[in-house]
Amino acid sequence: MATSIDSTLEELGDQTGADLDAMSANVKDMKPEDAPNQVAAALRAMKIKLGKYRVIAARSILLAAVKELVTTPRGGGPASRLAAQSTSVHSPLKKAQQERMARVQERVAITSATTGDPHEEEVGSYLRNVFPWRDTEDSAQQWWKVNETEFPTLAKLARIDLSAPGSTADVELVFATAGWMMSSRRGRINGETLGWLVTTHGWMRQGLNRLIGLDQAARATGAPILEKMDAAIAK
Repeated sequence: MATSIDSTLEELGDQTGADLDAMSANVKDMKPEDAPNQVAAALRAMKIKLGKYRVIAARSILLAAVKELVTTPRGGGPASRLAAQSTSVHSPLKKAQQERMARVQERVAITSATTGDPHEEEVGSYLRNVFPWRDTEDSAQQWWKVNETEFPTLAKLARIDLSAPGSTADVELVFATAGWMMSSRRGRINGETLGWLVTTHGWMRQGLNRLIGLDQAARATGAPILEKMDAAIAK
């Protein structure tokens, strides 16, 4: 696992992250009384590397899920769509959805005109934390609603990920507290993809943070390391 992470980080130019394993070369110089601290430092460094790897994995997972979501046929044939429109054309909810969709399409049109792939740009902006998570929001769903024009497809994916029970045991455990079913939306994402999304569930609920899940001491140790790693990659 560590070898795979090292090779992936090196391919991305993250030499600083890959060099974290170099500390193992100094094991022979450890004093017996220093061993616990050295081991703790090594474990924290590995956690930071895993956090970096999670960003790499999250990008591929999100892109795959976005592609699947936008390419899956929606609804039935023309007759069924016409029937649905006739029954809800005057619905306030339908009107709000149409207005929201118009805003989203406008944003997509602007993005498409300035970038090659709007989905690549959308996922990249989210992972770069271009629009930081705000703790003032009432819920994760509210944050995604507010930022839907910036992340139209990811916001839709987040609603599925945060509100729908899953198709596998692991996913079901994550979504055990879901208050309502979204089977029609869930049906547009296959079980395997939904299972992968468990990896990014914490970020969709709490905002992108590679230190999520670490204790306070590990966060304090990891934050400056991540800053140096990101600065090295940006050069």
